[in-house]
Amino acid sequence: MKNFSEIPVVDLKFCDSITPPTDEDILRSISQALDAGLVSHGCAYLANHGVPDEIFQNVFEKSSHFFHLPASEKNLYQKSGKKFADYGGYYVSSRQQVRERYDFMFQTEIVKNKTPELIQHAFSQYRSHLNTVAGFLFNRIETALDLEKDSLLNAHRGALFQDPDVETRAHISSLFYGKLNPDDVEQEPETLIMDEHTDFTSITLITTSAPGIQVKGEFDGNWINVSPKSGTIFLHVGDILERWSGGRYPATVHRVKYYENICGNRQSIPYFLHPDVHAKVEPLIPIAPGWGSYPAITAGDYWILKMREKQIKLNN
Repeated sequence: MKNFSEIPVVDLKFCDSITPPTDEDILRSISQALDAGLVSHGCAYLANHGVPDEIFQNVFEKSSHFFHLPASEKNLYQKSGKKFADYGGYYVSSRQQVRERYDFMFQTEIVKNKTPELIQHAFSQYRSHLNTVAGFLFNRIETALDLEKDSLLNAHRGALFQDPDVETRAHISSLFYGKLNPDDVEQEPETLIMDEHTDFTSITLITTSAPGIQVKGEFDGNWINVSPKSGTIFLHVGDILERWSGGRYPATVHRVKYYENICGNRQSIPYFLHPDVHAKVEPLIPIAPGWGSYPAITAGDYWILKMREKQIKLNN
């Protein structure tokens, strides 16, 4: 049985803070450690990832400044619809209307709302640094699964290489959690801001200022808190990588819990790594025992399928 009491830490061993390692033995050891963590837990903390502290500080400070603006100013950047072309922008979500969110889209030609200048540069810097981390991770996963070099990397050209000819659903979200009405908390002692779910990404990279995220043990069903660990990024597997790996890397079931003494100040900034919309999603290695089948589908069609399911759930 998997022990979810300790989420593994994978050392990426970036040299001089920003330079990925090149020694083949070191790279192989990182691939092995990453593989072990994703097989056993579907998630891991990433240490020595090469992203300078000031990049995190800047994106959190600028996001906090934006979320503390008057509602009239934030609403100037309000998301205008439910289609993906309208997906960028500001809105308030969750059933208690406690979570504010700004989605930073990459392909600006399809974004109806101009990103506020206040956060534009901070988000762009953050994306650039995390793209280096993500590209390194995909190469390490390719090695672990014995895939063709750059096969996963090239399935994310829109996100990682900003290829204007490739459509992507990849985006960064900045989330701010406010306080609930005390009556709501009394009625729901284990109040959830977001119910359990998996992401329909390949991977998700998250930095957060305080506890709230919980991941579910695959076998025991127990929940474990994902507390911020200094100097790390939290990585978890999405549906797409589960399919590519034939179930070897299970998508991480997670939720977000409300903490009275934290919300009002809690921020979380996830990077949702979606493949290019035309990328084929099917097992690239033999399917792991007990995982059934994964019919072939494109990443874009899978996004549409999951968004429809999400909308049906919201309507019910």
